[in-house]
Amino acid sequence: PRLRLQDMDRDGLRASVIYGPLALGLPIGDPALQRACYGAWNDWAVEEFNAVAPDRLCVLAFLPGYSPEAAAAELERCAERGHRGAIVDVFEIDLTDAAWDRLWAAAEHTGLPISFHLKAGSWSGLSYQVGRWPSAAFATVLPLQLDEPLAVMLFSGALERHPGLTLVLAESGVGWLPYFLARADLEWRNLRDTLDVATRTPPSELFRRQVLATFEEEELGAQLIPLLGADSCMWASDYPHTDSTFPNSLEAIEEALGTLSAEDQRKVTATNCARLYRFSGAD
Repeated sequence: PRLRLQDMDRDGLRASVIYGPLALGLPIGDPALQRACYGAWNDWAVEEFNAVAPDRLCVLAFLPGYSPEAAAAELERCAERGHRGAIVDVFEIDLTDAAWDRLWAAAEHTGLPISFHLKAGSWSGLSYQVGRWPSAAFATVLPLQLDEPLAVMLFSGALERHPGLTLVLAESGVGWLPYFLARADLEWRNLRDTLDVATRTPPSELFRRQVLATFEEEELGAQLIPLLGADSCMWASDYPHTDSTFPNSLEAIEEALGTLSAEDQRKVTATNCARLYRFSGAD
């Protein structure tokens, strides 16, 4: 944590929400072992890492995915331990199963935002292969992996049933979202009277009320963020990956977002995150 703080100072960052190596989960099939390993990680994160500088560091908790009850119980335990957010491996659970309402209710009760993170894999078998062309193809489509999980949360009614649930799309980017939400609203208007389950609220309104998308360097960010609303977007440095803006994040922000209003820049780079994860100085 102390080395992390040194690099944050070098990069001009006040605070950092950290996904860490467990952003992709651990390939553990045994439920008891999975629960124990994630529990150990979560305890270490809050007791030994975040505790070094609780107003600057926020390693997120990771939730077991073998059952909604286990995930909800761990979320509630982590909230009691002082965690301020959690990740669930959205590609290892069946979001269409209403049993997961148990987790969304726990998130609503604890006030902890739930993150969906990207993961390897695609229907075509594309993967990141260092030094080979598939790596570029895979990296290009990677952010769009979260389109289906988001569509499920919007149309299944999960977000509307749990208005206190906040969902974070980690590394989703923002470029595809204006089209996605316009398309979602179109299908909602066309089909809502014929569906077995239909929300009363348009998908775009649910998104703006309960979802935040994170992005790094996005060439069209300054043009697209106003379409989503600055309240729904959060900038990230993606440290320490090779495509991170470290150690020139302030310059990267100015280059990408310099044409946004000062108020929207501050929301996207500071206050949205500070309020969501309860860092001091959120205002």
